[in-house]
Amino acid sequence: MKQVSVYLFAGIIALATTGCDLTDEGVLIETSLAFAGVQGLIIDGVSGDCTIQPADDDTLRVDLSYTYPESCFEPRYVRDGVELEIKEDFTGATCSGSAQWVITTPDGVEIEFQSASGSFSLTGHQGGVVVNTASGTIDLVEYTGQADLNSASGNITLETVNGVINANCASGHINVSEATGELDLNSASGNVAVSDASGELDLNSASGDATSDNVVFTATSSFSSASGDAGVVVAESPAYDLSLSSASGNSVLNYGGNDVQGYFEFTARQSDGTIISPYPFDNETTFSQNGDTYMRKSFTRVSGTPVITISTASGTAELKLN
Repeated sequence: MKQVSVYLFAGIIALATTGCDLTDEGVLIETSLAFAGVQGLIIDGVSGDCTIQPADDDTLRVDLSYTYPESCFEPRYVRDGVELEIKEDFTGATCSGSAQWVITTPDGVEIEFQSASGSFSLTGHQGGVVVNTASGTIDLVEYTGQADLNSASGNITLETVNGVINANCASGHINVSEATGELDLNSASGNVAVSDASGELDLNSASGDATSDNVVFTATSSFSSASGDAGVVVAESPAYDLSLSSASGNSVLNYGGNDVQGYFEFTARQSDGTIISPYPFDNETTFSQNGDTYMRKSFTRVSGTPVITISTASGTAELKLN
């Protein structure tokens, strides 16, 4: 076992390193650094997972545990004024091992994370966050701020968030609970689901479902899916325009027992689509689109606002009262 302690200056408070044979991959190396006055943090990773947790003071602390051989892996710290960049540097064709970053961060620090296969987890932070990972997962809990989250094949999970959130997955799922603000959520082949939310919601999925439960809309919102379902259960009557659309799935709006008011328009393909409404229609027409004939049915209840559109091609477009 070895233990080395080094004291540095220029905003770096302390460094401690320990090592002992604890894993099948090799020696477990642990390092700790503390930085004062950091306002921007960049983590340029390759495969290491990163956990962000709240600090009790204004000091940013970095705890790194890794089992990569020191001959092929080097953690680097580059300080430029109030910005700190952390890098995972590899040398050689192969370097077997793993790395775990645990970073304790004061509120207000702007965070950027990028990695090929590393996952990102953040709890209890206020400030901007940008995350890009190819196959890692992304988790934000008790977060306030503006976030831009992107994962190719990993899932994105948000819990108790407030702010402007833009999340994109190629093949992963997006799950959000207890959220307020602007949510722009997109997945190519995964499901997008939101529960207990209030704000402006824009949910899109190519082959998955785009659904929400117990939501309050504070601005115009939309839900769309190509081959999945688009479904909404509201916590109170919408006061803003709302659209639900699906190509081959069902589009269902459930008012959850709340008062129904506004202009409602339903669209479905005449040959294999279905329209269901608890209220009679004021107008019924057909129109042609891409060589197919579509039905369009509408009614107005109490007033002409908000405008609610529910559409599908070969599925069911439905309004439910409860």
